[in-house]
Amino acid sequence: MKPPSISLYFSTEEFKIDRVSIEDFPLILDPEGWPITIAQEFLWKILVDDSGADSPLTRIAYGRIMYDYFAYLNANEKEWNPKKQPYSIHPLKLYARWTKKRCGVATTNQRLRLVCRFYDEALKSGTISELPFKLRTRYVSRGDGQKVAVTSPDILYAEAESLPRFLSDQCYEQCLMASKDVAHRLLQKLMRQCGLRSSEARTFPLKYICDPSGWDGPAKRIHLSSKDMVLKYGIERDIDMPADLMQELFRYAKYERNRREKLSSRSSTSLLLNKRGNPFTKDAVVGIFASL
Repeated sequence: MKPPSISLYFSTEEFKIDRVSIEDFPLILDPEGWPITIAQEFLWKILVDDSGADSPLTRIAYGRIMYDYFAYLNANEKEWNPKKQPYSIHPLKLYARWTKKRCGVATTNQRLRLVCRFYDEALKSGTISELPFKLRTRYVSRGDGQKVAVTSPDILYAEAESLPRFLSDQCYEQCLMASKDVAHRLLQKLMRQCGLRSSEARTFPLKYICDPSGWDGPAKRIHLSSKDMVLKYGIERDIDMPADLMQELFRYAKYERNRREKLSSRSSTSLLLNKRGNPFTKDAVVGIFASL
């Protein structure tokens, strides 16, 4: 029989500690609905106490990684810190193999680095007596030609260096043609023509939209504020918005968005809405591009 599953939630602005609102803090609950204490203590330390992850995107990413690991343990009826037995394989190593088959080397290493950090914190606090992996030291060259020692867990997989992948003009046009939903096409255009990240495009605010018929030139500079939309690390910047794209966004906001908004019971400040009248989530955007 399949064991009951664990759950992942993210806090809203109503979640407060000492009257301070902490939004998007991950909450990992066991099958009975109780917090998994060891995971929550670790997330609290690195996301709140250490103040090293102020970005909501980081909090969400860390929460998903820790949830993925503990969901794997739960589904396979494994303990995160099992007793040592002869000829046994630690669950972390099994998880590494399982994740590599599903996600590839780069994503696997990204997840393993955080989980290894979790075990490292458990060792420092005295919760465990030894790490389930060994540390290896290698020497890498710096820009000045000197070599420095770098220590990393031996459970990480070797990654071959690869050039960044870019979407060609031809592939971009094919994606636009394959997208049947106008909001999907506008998401792509905001990312392609304005250099927005997916999280920025899906939270691009309605308040930034205007009729560009009175613009002097082919583009206008727009300031992106962290108060209005999701920005990585909350760093604000300016972008150049093409007049023809703004015209498309203005037309969408005036007609299609207005129609979609009436389908939902909740209002949104984001420009782009799905067919149910709700803002796009991160998973939804990933699904859109995966289906193309």
